[in-house]
Amino acid sequence: MTAGAYTERDVPAPQDAYGISKREAEDLLMRVTAETGLEAVILRLPLVYGPGLCKIAGKSEELEKLTGTLLVDSSKIRNLLGWRPPFTMEEGIRETIRVLRK
Repeated sequence: MTAGAYTERDVPAPQDAYGISKREAEDLLMRVTAETGLEAVILRLPLVYGPGLCKIAGKSEELEKLTGTLLVDSSKIRNLLGWRPPFTMEEGIRETIRVLRK
């Protein structure tokens, strides 16, 4: 495990309105599951990027805001499933920008 990295055990601490709304939706979903017996799975994807990334490409301050503190401990999925990320974060962002600019 990497010191300071996010893990599945971390308690969410949203910093903005979007994060807070996602946390509130999770809380509501968990109440529904407790009341109904339904099973739910919550995915907390650390960074999802796509077409909007091209708008901030070359704007290092904005890109740093998105990725600067993003360190995720993927040891559990690596050990349990043998999964390895196909790209580093930097490679993924670079490839996404390349494909979207075509």
